[in-house]
Amino acid sequence: MDEVFTVSTRRASAGWLLLVALLLAVSAYCATSVAQTDGDTAQVIHSATLTSLAGTQEAALPHVLTPADFSPQGSRVRYRLQFELTSLPAEPMGIYVPKMSLAGQVTLNGERIGACELGPLEQLRCLHRPYLFVPPASHWRSGRNTLEVEIYATGRQMNGLSAVTVGPAAQLSQGEYGQRRFVQVIVANGLAWAACCMGLIALSVSLALRGDRLYRWFGVTALAIALCNLNYTVTAPIVRPEVFSWLVFSANQLTAPLLMLTVLSFFRRDWPWARRALLAFMLIAPTAVWLSGSNRSVVAAMYAPFMLFGPLLAGASLRWAWRSRRGADLGMALSFAAVVACSFIDWFRLTGRSAFEGVYLVTYVIPSTIMVMGATLAGQLAKALHTARELAATLDQRVAERTEALQQANERLEALSTTDGLTGIANRRRFDDALASEWQRARRLRLPLTLVMVDVDHFKRFNDTYGHLAGDDCLRQLAQTLKRRMLRASDTTARYGGEEFALITGLDQTSALELAELIRQDVESQAVPIEGGPDAHITISAGVATVFPDEEHAPQVLIAQADEALYRAKNSGRNRVVVWTPAPGTSQTLAAQGEIGTTA
Repeated sequence: MDEVFTVSTRRASAGWLLLVALLLAVSAYCATSVAQTDGDTAQVIHSATLTSLAGTQEAALPHVLTPADFSPQGSRVRYRLQFELTSLPAEPMGIYVPKMSLAGQVTLNGERIGACELGPLEQLRCLHRPYLFVPPASHWRSGRNTLEVEIYATGRQMNGLSAVTVGPAAQLSQGEYGQRRFVQVIVANGLAWAACCMGLIALSVSLALRGDRLYRWFGVTALAIALCNLNYTVTAPIVRPEVFSWLVFSANQLTAPLLMLTVLSFFRRDWPWARRALLAFMLIAPTAVWLSGSNRSVVAAMYAPFMLFGPLLAGASLRWAWRSRRGADLGMALSFAAVVACSFIDWFRLTGRSAFEGVYLVTYVIPSTIMVMGATLAGQLAKALHTARELAATLDQRVAERTEALQQANERLEALSTTDGLTGIANRRRFDDALASEWQRARRLRLPLTLVMVDVDHFKRFNDTYGHLAGDDCLRQLAQTLKRRMLRASDTTARYGGEEFALITGLDQTSALELAELIRQDVESQAVPIEGGPDAHITISAGVATVFPDEEHAPQVLIAQADEALYRAKNSGRNRVVVWTPAPGTSQTLAAQGEIGTTA
């Protein structure tokens, strides 16, 4: 069993490692620059003339603006690029701009050919998207062409303009632009929606589990990551630009502590000091970002505590995963370690030319980590549900088994409570119930009901002569004789008390009389085996009473009549059957119709 468990653990660990490696590889590809595939017919323009508040100057592309180039509140700058065409293009030509921050519009030879989005540049946010403009053929010139890119820049984003590529539109669309658009738009949007859906599902699970801490932190973290990617998915915010920037920067600030709280909850670790510090930071960070006007330097400085705590938590999670030997734990620890490593790289890329070389690593690594966490939690939840289902099935089976056993026990108790222990036939309690039931049935159907009372003749003498054990055998033998003669399913044979027995039947008086006589003859002809001596013989006396029940009388009337008939049989010499007849002058309302007689 231990060997099987070890093999299963190794396989699970290998599976999680493969998943983490795949996600990290995809993230690395998405976050790095896509190799250019310009071909021989495309031109890459690396120089431009910049016109800004600081004057006119030559700029090498990609170019990062300085605070002197624009006003503190934000303003526009203009890049002027020139390139040569040996002849007018025979196929559609395109202008590929990998990045223009925050927003920009393009003109070719004095003709406006488009912008990153509809609306004033001051209201747009297009810094994380590549653009391919395809001007009409009439806009191109043979020889020198002038391309102007107007950029809106602020203190929060002053990267300026990237290198620009001019070439066949189809080649650019299928090459670098198509690849970058897939990575920076489609993948980023997919990750944002995936994180949003996972967050909502996790919060729903948390509510269903009555506030489970792990699913709660994971759900809020996933939603925060989805908000972070608004910077990549939304180009025309519906709110004011400063509010949108604050929302995105605040979401980025909250992602780190939320992710750390999720990791602590996943490994079931409670560091009170860390939890209090992270929660306090989550309250302070949005306020600080707003008061600073979403200043990039302030935002970068606020990441410093996580640069210290992140490696500590990553090392601890790797140690916890190593001790647990679980593939899911190892996948979680490696994913978080990758986030910490990429965060260090991106921290140094918040400003400077390097921001043009691809996009931030955490844009893809953190959502990929959420995918790993989500898969892990989904697997754990599925396993827990499967286990709960198996436990429920086992519990249902055990309950069914216990219920059946209890039912059988109750049936046995019921049988014991209504069965005579010596003879195995019905006892006095069952006799009373059967008589009451048959009385009601006969009254409802207007049928006769007959009671035969049987008593062993001189039973005390038999006991004194042969002993009580022989007396018990005698009673058991008599009970079996009575049962053999009672063939109807509705008939009841019972021990009324001592050596007295009772038969309840729906036969009419004549048939009942014949039945009683057959029983008397059977008993008389049968021998009772006596251990150590010759067999003995007994006789019985029987009283038969038949009535048509009505609402004015009770079953006790029938008992009294049968008992009276039995008394007459005893007084008439025993070993005979007597049918009850009413005494002269009494009512015969209940008496059965037909011949009444006595048989010896």
